Amino acid sequence: MTTAPTRRPNIPLPGWPACAAAFRRSSGRCRGAAVVASGLSYMRQLSGNLAAGMIAAGGADLAGFGRQAFAYPSFAADLLESGRLDPKKCCISCGKCSALMRAGSVAGCVVRDTETYLPYYRRDVGRVLKKAEENPHPKKEWAR
Repeated sequence: MTTAPTRRPNIPLPGWPACAAAFRRSSGRCRGAAVVASGLSYMRQLSGNLAAGMIAAGGADLAGFGRQAFAYPSFAADLLESGRLDPKKCCISCGKCSALMRAGSVAGCVVRDTETYLPYYRRDVGRVLKKAEENPHPKKEWAR
């Protein structure tokens, strides 16, 4: 007799429980220092709920929203007014804003504000990618 494989629960971001636990541990060990929960944008429209829960439970003192602020500049006002975020405006965690920053460009959301940031992305990130293609092994050059 064969048995069906056990299905794991569908957790969209399986690392978040461990991350939240790390914030809680830090909060308990860092007396007098503010603990800022970060990476919340990955939870998209649930990020405000997660932040509120972490602060209420004493796991963090503040909530940091970097990518979410680029993608959805009015997210804080929407949370205060309606208590929820519009999923169509939330950060999708694509990493293009980080690629802009790593390329030394202006930072912003390429997906939600394409007219403004796509030209920078094409120019600056494209330049970095082209350079990487031209020299795929930069460490070999440094060793010379």
